[in-house]
Amino acid sequence: MAADDPRDKDYLVGVLIERLENQRTGPEVAWANPATGSAGTVTIERTYTRDDGAPCRDFRRTTEQVGRPPSVVAGTGCRNGEGVWLIEARAIAATPDRAPPDRAPPVAEATPPPIISPPPPRPDRSVIYANVPIPSTY
Repeated sequence: MAADDPRDKDYLVGVLIERLENQRTGPEVAWANPATGSAGTVTIERTYTRDDGAPCRDFRRTTEQVGRPPSVVAGTGCRNGEGVWLIEARAIAATPDRAPPDRAPPVAEATPPPIISPPPPRPDRSVIYANVPIPSTY
């Protein structure tokens, strides 16, 4: 993961892991490091499952740092059995407009699951009023 300022590298690892875990495939999402002024985008380009069952996501990350030319990094993150994202990345261009390299078709297209609220309690369950339980009839 190329980042000239060590503070950007540490910051980007956290951003990338969060995006691999939660970002939908397709949209370009901005990031900015307030400590260094560096900024850019992360795009999840493909979500799939490897033959060994590991969930993987291909990504592209752009970075603009003060006093340096913009950079683009492409990579893949795969979650191992312990739930840790293992990331492989490489620089692909000096400009963010360059199209990503051709990739094999996805094995399984997926996005992170939605957050679902638990259902409301069933009305036939026991209810406690004034610390006196009223049993329900099942």
